[in-house]
Amino acid sequence: MLWFKIQLIVLVTLALVCLSSAKSHDTDDGNIVMAGRWAVGEYNKKNQANLVFEYVIKGDMQYRYKGDGGKYTVIVQATDSDKKVSNQYSAKVHEPDISQDMILTSFQKLSS
Repeated sequence: MLWFKIQLIVLVTLALVCLSSAKSHDTDDGNIVMAGRWAVGEYNKKNQANLVFEYVIKGDMQYRYKGDGGKYTVIVQATDSDKKVSNQYSAKVHEPDISQDMILTSFQKLSS
């Protein structure tokens, strides 16, 4: 029984450490805004779209190690300049490390 309790405590501690590495950040955080703005621009390039970045609604970033890259999840407000319609989009951006280019792994329009 004691062994089970120790395993449970270790498991809960590890889960909390993993969850604490994903932090919700201020929507004015420069890295979050940069990731959101970059995601809209990258989506435009890949899809010949004309979205105009407005602002970040919500943003999270998760780092693997200090100085190493990370993953950004952002919800942005952007306007389709062709249709003159503003929508929310969810984007996931992977930054392998600070010396490599970012990668857009997901970009989706959220339901209105």
